[in-house]
Amino acid sequence: IHSSRDKLIPYESAYRLYHKLKNSGHLYVHLLKLSDGQHANYFFGKDSQKYQNTVHAFYKKYNLTHNESLALLGEKYL
Repeated sequence: IHSSRDKLIPYESAYRLYHKLKNSGHLYVHLLKLSDGQHANYFFGKDSQKYQNTVHAFYKKYNLTHNESLALLGEKYL
């Protein structure tokens, strides 16, 4: 999860890491780009609902405890 407004770590760093993992054979790699939110505070930014929904969709996908209604809203981001 990364925000294009993150001032601590540029989005391009997360993007490069994502592609390096994918290209080295890792099958279960995801990257969610948010347009708003500060580093590690995505829960409180303008994209907080997108963040929460996507996290629950991720949990559902990997059979972890999740909120079903939030997971359904987040599936489109996975």
